[in-house]
Amino acid sequence: MSALESNGRILRQVTALVFEQATDNPTYADMYASLCRKIMEKLSMDVKDEGVKGPDGQVVAGPALFRKLLLNRCQEDYETGWQVMQLVDVAAGPMVSYDNLRSAARTARRRGLGLVRFMGELYRLQMLTERIMHECIKKYLVNVEDPREEDVESLCHLLLIVGKSLDTVAAKAHMDIYFDRMQTIANNMRVSPNLRSMVQEVLELRLGGWVPSNIVAGPKYPSESRTCASSSSAAVEELSKPELSVVSMSRVEGERRATNSAKEFFAVRSIAAGIASVEALPNEDRPFLMSSLANAAIKSSPDDVQLTCRLFVEVVAKSIVSHEEMLASFALPLKSLIDIKLEIPPAYTFVAQLLVGAGVSREELARKMEALEKDRQADVTRSQALLLAVVNKLDV
Repeated sequence: MSALESNGRILRQVTALVFEQATDNPTYADMYASLCRKIMEKLSMDVKDEGVKGPDGQVVAGPALFRKLLLNRCQEDYETGWQVMQLVDVAAGPMVSYDNLRSAARTARRRGLGLVRFMGELYRLQMLTERIMHECIKKYLVNVEDPREEDVESLCHLLLIVGKSLDTVAAKAHMDIYFDRMQTIANNMRVSPNLRSMVQEVLELRLGGWVPSNIVAGPKYPSESRTCASSSSAAVEELSKPELSVVSMSRVEGERRATNSAKEFFAVRSIAAGIASVEALPNEDRPFLMSSLANAAIKSSPDDVQLTCRLFVEVVAKSIVSHEEMLASFALPLKSLIDIKLEIPPAYTFVAQLLVGAGVSREELARKMEALEKDRQADVTRSQALLLAVVNKLDV
């Protein structure tokens, strides 16, 4: 970590990297939690971010800064929940096969439970407070009559990690209430058998003094309870599944990571850090970041637009993102430009500057606008003319 920085840029990048790896690899949650504890213990007080201040108005530095950055990331993802599964329920995206839906569900579950396990391990290492654990448990037990699958799974995984530590004499009244409500879930016939079995396992673990009677492998995913089905039955089931309208998991996950990277870029305001963030993403996710940066800059300020332009120039010059992908990343800003203009008068100027930075030519812009707006030809003509007029003023 560089003590010469005043914005904590490197520490932010390290925090983001560790968090992503921890939530994406639930099996190693304890290892990543231990790594976080070691970073917090060894971090110099000279590492600081002058933009982060405590309740007393003093700049937060050293271990306290790392803990604050890490907890902010945990809180952000925890409050979002299993976003992918929420989007699957309501999305009207492209038609995809049942295989893709099942893959999306598995990935969403892995990351969701990865976050729960990571937070549990952080608590065991005294990096999260007991109050936070109780708040998480209360949230998962809000609805016991018709609980969500992810709430039940998250609750069981969390209690397997922190249940014994929380179940003290001082907290007995709270724990009794929690387990009474869990018993309601276990007796609820509207809940799937696998989830009820999962809850019952935790109930019995507490009755046994949190000492496993056998080797406990932990709650099983719902898909794991179906492994004994015959291959012929599975094939019939797969062929009979209807096509479903959902958002691709890779797209949603890419957008989530890109959004986080965009936030980090505008917080740090470093071109070098921005380039590092782009390069850290898989190639297929980089256009999402370009689009997120463009959207955020347009809706922000002239300074943010100029900063983003400088980043785009470097990204294009270094061929980090291809020209075609840069052009594609402007699809959303261009499509919604007329509507944005109503709220942000200089929107055309902002987008024109970003297009120049991205190396988009007049001809490419004209073709893109026409392709995006076939059904709104009148609006296309007006938007295209206004935007091209501004681009011409920039002497591209």
